[in-house]
Amino acid sequence: MRNRSLIRNLCVLAVLVVSLAAFSLAQGAGARVRLMNVRQGVRVVSTAREQKAQVKDKPDCSHFVHQIYKLSGFDYPYASSFDLYDGIDNFRQVSTARSGDLIVWRGHVGIVINAVEHTFYSSVSSGFRIEYYDAPYWRAQGRPRFYRYVLPGPAELTVTHASAPVIHSAAQPKTVLVPVRKEIMDAPNPRD
Repeated sequence: MRNRSLIRNLCVLAVLVVSLAAFSLAQGAGARVRLMNVRQGVRVVSTAREQKAQVKDKPDCSHFVHQIYKLSGFDYPYASSFDLYDGIDNFRQVSTARSGDLIVWRGHVGIVINAVEHTFYSSVSSGFRIEYYDAPYWRAQGRPRFYRYVLPGPAELTVTHASAPVIHSAAQPKTVLVPVRKEIMDAPNPRD
């Protein structure tokens, strides 16, 4: 009986030590990663829908998405859809999409409108449109990746945050000039 009690107490102590170690590691890693929440995602979607009537010249998909995020208060340095597909510091890849997330293929990017309906909004060859990302055309482009915006500043420490500390570099980012690549994947014009 006494041995069982001792083993149980040691197990509890081990759990507490592991939890404390994870907490200490997370605290030492600097700022936590906070991702855009549902309400903020809805703000991005609302901004995208409002922009349809206000945009005079139709930008390509990556410039359009960048503009929507900036107008929604979630600015990031412009990145092409190719760069977004590979991943940039301002977004974290997520396995399950929700409204306001990026949906990215190599060569095309849009904003998830409704993950349950598999819809996204983007600048395509026929204009600004809501498309189904499970439609045959988009499925043929390969499996998309979903990215969620990273908010600046520390996040509250939770069990889900404690296991994935972020390492920040003290070095200042360098300006890098990269060649402009045309966004190549536009949905076919439905009138064609």
